[in-house]
Amino acid sequence: MFLLRPPTRLVRSTAIATLLLFTPLVISAAMSFRAFNRLVTNEFQLQKLSDRVTYLNEVLAMSVRMYAATGDEQWAERYDQHVVELEQTITDSLQLAPEFYKTDDTAAIKAAARQLIAMDAEAFQLVEAGNFEAALDLVLSPEYSRQEDRYSAGVEARQGDIQNRIWAEISVYRQRLILSGVIAGLTLVLLVPAWLVVLRSLKQYLQQLNTTQTELSQSNEELEQRSHELKAERDRSEQLLLNILPSEIAAQLKIDSRPIADHFDEVTILFADIVGFTNMASSVTPLELVERLNRIFSSFDQLTSQYALEKIKTIGDAYMVVGGLPTARLDHAECVADVALAMQREIAQLQMDPDHPIQIRIGINTGAVVAGVIGIHKFIYDLWGDAVNVASRMESSGNPGQIQVTENTYKRLKDKYIFEERGLIDIKGKGPMKTYWLVGKRSDVIIPAEVINS
Repeated sequence: MFLLRPPTRLVRSTAIATLLLFTPLVISAAMSFRAFNRLVTNEFQLQKLSDRVTYLNEVLAMSVRMYAATGDEQWAERYDQHVVELEQTITDSLQLAPEFYKTDDTAAIKAAARQLIAMDAEAFQLVEAGNFEAALDLVLSPEYSRQEDRYSAGVEARQGDIQNRIWAEISVYRQRLILSGVIAGLTLVLLVPAWLVVLRSLKQYLQQLNTTQTELSQSNEELEQRSHELKAERDRSEQLLLNILPSEIAAQLKIDSRPIADHFDEVTILFADIVGFTNMASSVTPLELVERLNRIFSSFDQLTSQYALEKIKTIGDAYMVVGGLPTARLDHAECVADVALAMQREIAQLQMDPDHPIQIRIGINTGAVVAGVIGIHKFIYDLWGDAVNVASRMESSGNPGQIQVTENTYKRLKDKYIFEERGLIDIKGKGPMKTYWLVGKRSDVIIPAEVINS
């Protein structure tokens, strides 16, 4: 598409006719024209190689991060393939540089490349050793980003320097060609018709050159589109991290690789368990069971996002969510209570089998916890503390279709929500505890007089 066909034969034949009179002029014009055509071709090829270098750098960065995040071997294979291609592409681009360009100017870039590849290799070794957290910390570290920026900036500067030198030479030879044409028009009076043909051919060639430059611009637009696609792919990899960790925790890991452990004075924890799940599991196929469980937990995920709470994990048929972390908020208990009531409504709408009605048992507690990231393989964001254990006991000691809360949660919500006192019950590991049933929200429910008086 971008190959040009210069009128070399016409120039050569006309030059032979005027050789005896105009040898110096013809020789100068022919040499300038050949050099000009070579530089134009080199400039186009260099542009393609520069675009390819940028693309490969992005692919390598994405591959090492995805390998560190997932441990999927296809990302390691993709990285190895593109490293070899990148080295060959850079070598090819240097071969297009003008003869006076000094390749030893690239020593700093090569050093940065070796350092970056060494860091990538270290990350790969960590993944192969099963230390995914350390590998992810390494590729997300500020030092890695600085090394990557230093290498990318060096490559771009080198490619830009080569391109500028080529364009400078193109400009010189373009001026020489124009000058040769003017002199030829003034001096070759005896060969005016022949030289008119030559000039016409040169004009066509320059028009083709302009067309080539237009096509180069279109090629750059296509490259920009591919860059947008690559950014979208990079955003998807970032979203993968956000599906594993809360956004605040993921951002903190990028800045600081030390273990994360935060204390929260007061949060509200909810445990929800599907009643009769074992019986339902024995009466349906595994696929149907997973589909039903997915529908239920997906609706719970939507409610968790709607009320800006943090889903911690699912354990079999149990669902755990917390309010008040990783960002503290004053209304954590209210939001968890609203989610619990919404879960009951959602379950009522998700009755899929009349023979096996679905009910949930919910337990809620408010108290202090420690939250952080643990483990080196498939790490998660988790909670610890007595408040978590009590919330779990509230669920396990509750009744199907009801929401049992501790006295701590009741005190926080008694003015805004309707409760029924259950009384003292024996809680494993805690002894007798006074608990309440959460019935509804005062703004949503008509309160009977006997409930108010009680």
